[in-house]
Amino acid sequence: MFEEPWGPFDSVADFTDRLTQEVMDLEQLKNEQPLATLFKKTYEVCFTHGDLHLSNIFVQNGRLSGLIDWEDAGFKPEYWEFVRPLWSYGGDKHLTSVYRSAFGDKYEAEWEAEAFILNQSPFIL
Repeated sequence: MFEEPWGPFDSVADFTDRLTQEVMDLEQLKNEQPLATLFKKTYEVCFTHGDLHLSNIFVQNGRLSGLIDWEDAGFKPEYWEFVRPLWSYGGDKHLTSVYRSAFGDKYEAEWEAEAFILNQSPFIL
């Protein structure tokens, strides 16, 4: 899918541009909702696991005991750990509610923007 190197990026806007360049022309959409959120807000970039779903999370005696499958880890926007699992769990109301209760509604606009991107894409990114 991506023929050029993937990152590092100078901004979250550059990250979003690169993430979507194969599936849509953002120039026409980046000033319209829901995508405008990703281009108008300033985000911290942090190291994230990038693929937190139930089969990658180990719990022992009610406590987190480990995370596996770090191949998607990297420096990504602060909202990434919230929106990325919802791509997989979007149809599972229980798991979606677990993630939403953990993160609250802080990244709801980002979820809507990323869901829009995903719905335009012929790929699961």
